[in-house]
Amino acid sequence: MLFAADLATIVQNTLQDPELLRTTPETMLRHLSRAQQWVALRYRLLRHTYPLPLVANAPFVDLFPLIPRLIVVTHVASDTGVRLYPFSLGRLRLSNPSWIATSGTPQGYYRIGWRYLGLYPVSLTEATYQVTALILPPAFQTLTDVVSVPEAFTPQVAKIASGLLTIGQSRRYQEGLAMLRDALAVTAPATQGGDPRAA
Repeated sequence: MLFAADLATIVQNTLQDPELLRTTPETMLRHLSRAQQWVALRYRLLRHTYPLPLVANAPFVDLFPLIPRLIVVTHVASDTGVRLYPFSLGRLRLSNPSWIATSGTPQGYYRIGWRYLGLYPVSLTEATYQVTALILPPAFQTLTDVVSVPEAFTPQVAKIASGLLTIGQSRRYQEGLAMLRDALAVTAPATQGGDPRAA
């Protein structure tokens, strides 16, 4: 089991600041939290399945109270295991102008913004569906908090936190950006320096 303090030690050693002279503990926790969240999103690490109770004739449901840290819905399935297909809300509205009043056995799902999930057609009965979603890990509050991402991604989390601190505290932008690119496996732009339109 890995703790925030373990990550902080790796970052301190990377930055050659073992006594946290240039960084406060609060700043360290904030950047460790952000780094853990970036890695979880980049590598799609925290995927969980939640029961979603539906009320009869309700066209959509608010996901925020059920899954507060939800970012992306990846799958929706009925309680019998039948998978629903994702629909684009724009395409759904164009193909069926009365989409919100169409009822029957749901065949697909759509999102409205970040908070709402709808099923199409609208279910006539109460049912429980299974929603699989990517979520953000919780922010670190203390150095004794447990790291949410798998230990195999510790180097990426530490490198991102180091890069953020290098940019924010030391103002060494190129060095910090290089750490971020390396941790997130992002390739550098083709043109170094000048105007990319000139190439």
